[in-house]
Amino acid sequence: MVTVYDETYERRVKLAVEALRRKDVANVSAAAATYHCSRYRMSRRMRGIGPKSKRKAHGYKFTECQENSIAVFTRRLEDIGVNLKYCNLKELADSILRDAHQSETSEPPKVGGRWAERFVFRRGIHIRRTQPIDIERKMAHDPHNIEIWFDRYRRVIERHGMLFDHVWNMDEIGFRVGIGRGDKVLALKQGKVYVPSETNRDYTTVVEAVSGRGLSVPPMVILEGQGTPCQMVHQ
Repeated sequence: MVTVYDETYERRVKLAVEALRRKDVANVSAAAATYHCSRYRMSRRMRGIGPKSKRKAHGYKFTECQENSIAVFTRRLEDIGVNLKYCNLKELADSILRDAHQSETSEPPKVGGRWAERFVFRRGIHIRRTQPIDIERKMAHDPHNIEIWFDRYRRVIERHGMLFDHVWNMDEIGFRVGIGRGDKVLALKQGKVYVPSETNRDYTTVVEAVSGRGLSVPPMVILEGQGTPCQMVHQ
């Protein structure tokens, strides 16, 4: 028995309800058997009762306008490169409730301990870990500029007739000493979340190269030192 929200299961319930309304099946039980879902859940959906995880709790403290404003504010912050954490989202919600509270004889209400998680789930917001990145590289993460660069790159390949076998991509990644994994933040968009960092710490660097045909060479690991002896690098 399905006791939690499952998108695949809910799609089967929706198909069963639609088949019943089109009279493709005789009754609710037949539709439930055909689409392998619960007839009780079908009955609730036909009465307009949605999944519990998608419904607002009884005594919900926010109006639709207030909750939408939280979502809009979160999106606008992300657009300028600022991602909220769960604690920031909870503080924002509490401030809205505090400003809307009009009674002088009682304390303003506050959201529950898991409100932020439920809000994120309802709104389809993604949870991503931040990754430290230089400020210059952070500013270069502009989709428009990236598209322009790849258009020019494609024209150069076509003009000179380059083969994929002769195209290699080299990248390096530095493992920062003393830096743990990134914080969990809220993200309305897919992909990684980068935060600028100006701190100077020791690195262990790994350099890798892959060709357009999928060939690769052994990675080069660079540890802290004064230089790389020539005998360590094969010609």
